[in-house]
Amino acid sequence: MAAKEVEGVADTVSNMAGSKALTENAKAAENPSVKISVSVGSSKSQNESHTRTVTHQGSEFSAGNIKLKTTEGDIDVVGSKLNATDKLELDSAKAIHLESTQDSTENHSTNSNSGWSAGVFVGFNGDSYGFGLEASGQKGKGKENSTTITQNNTQINGKSVVMKSRENTELKGANVNAEKLTADIKGDLIIESRQDETKYHSKQTQAGASASFTYGSGGGGSVNFSKNKAKVNQAQVEEQSGISVGKGGMDITVANNTHLKGGLIKSEATRDKNHFKTKTLTTENIENHSEVKVENISGGISTNMAQTGISAVSSLASALGNKNESNHTTTKSAVGDNINLTVEKGTPTALSRDVANSNKKVTAYDLGEIKEQQEMADVIGEIAQNSITMALKPKLDEAEKQKAQAEEVLKVDPNNAQAQQVLNQANQTINQYGKGGDVQMAIRAVTGVLQGLATKNTNGAIVDALSPYANKLIKEQTQDNPTANLMAHDVLGAVEA
Repeated sequence: MAAKEVEGVADTVSNMAGSKALTENAKAAENPSVKISVSVGSSKSQNESHTRTVTHQGSEFSAGNIKLKTTEGDIDVVGSKLNATDKLELDSAKAIHLESTQDSTENHSTNSNSGWSAGVFVGFNGDSYGFGLEASGQKGKGKENSTTITQNNTQINGKSVVMKSRENTELKGANVNAEKLTADIKGDLIIESRQDETKYHSKQTQAGASASFTYGSGGGGSVNFSKNKAKVNQAQVEEQSGISVGKGGMDITVANNTHLKGGLIKSEATRDKNHFKTKTLTTENIENHSEVKVENISGGISTNMAQTGISAVSSLASALGNKNESNHTTTKSAVGDNINLTVEKGTPTALSRDVANSNKKVTAYDLGEIKEQQEMADVIGEIAQNSITMALKPKLDEAEKQKAQAEEVLKVDPNNAQAQQVLNQANQTINQYGKGGDVQMAIRAVTGVLQGLATKNTNGAIVDALSPYANKLIKEQTQDNPTANLMAHDVLGAVEA
């Protein structure tokens, strides 16, 4: 009886197929050449978005000579331009306010999705058939919030500019440009730069599960999830507020305090033509920043160990799209070193005289580009998972099956050479194509480089490390196909470039 069992199992190993109709039917259901299924299910999705945009259309007035004078109130110029080809005069009975306007856009959106399906199927493979049950479900949600603020500075332009105020003169998001400037300020002079701002935050989660049962071979299932987050926070002075004078020079007198907050006073004239006198002088700098943080997390668990390994590769590939960077610069208050500066009381200690390098720019991150890179990283990870599944899963499934059958034979007949040969070959296939094997390592490496390129994380060390391994792999996998060998090396060369 035992001999017959050994002989039966040996025949199974030799033929690499089950001898029972039930096994054939199960195989037909699992790997059908024709599959008929009937299922029922539902799905729904919801998207909601709210956008608020505020824009300002500033005024612009141009003439040969311009004079604005008040006998009682202030002079206010907000987000506008005054252009004089000759003389421009601002004469206020009280204060002069030159300010920027702020264009802004706010967007708030949410999304959700869910769905399920369940059904039965029949698979045919040759003369065999099998049937089973399958079901799946998925659910996801996300949100996205963004805010942008853009400064529109007021511009005062003239060949000769005269400014007079009985009270304060304020430049908050404003620029005065003149060939020659005279200013008599009875109150304070306040020059303040303003920042453009960008804030963005998004979060998306997705989870799903599937299960199937094939009569004759049991059931299986899998669970997968993904979570994507992105955050951008930027603030930068794009254009410093201040006074810029040509070769005609300047003569500025401030009765009280001059306060510069990232403010700039500069001149192209020689030192003897530039005079700036103030009772006191205070300064402060503006800190600019640019921060981006992108997180991609995905994974899955399956009753099929090969599929779990594939999910791990995809998870690693998804994580390669992550980014966490920050950049900081300073907009400094500065008065040109070719300007005769007289401060009656106190000595300013934090004032820069380097007007050429007073406003360093941070690295700007484009929101559209970041979202596109995230999508590309996700797609590449998905392609990698699908490619590995289609290419490797059948090999691994067959190898696992052969291994189990050979081990059954060797339990009864340890000296069976044919079974040992089958076992060795199966183990070799598992080692080569399974989790941690050469093929999956190659796919993981190439996927990582592709995702690095997609997210512009082109670290040379990654490509350099890949190159010798990839060349060796190409040689081994295409040695019998010269055309494929040349094409593969061309692709690698493009990646390396």
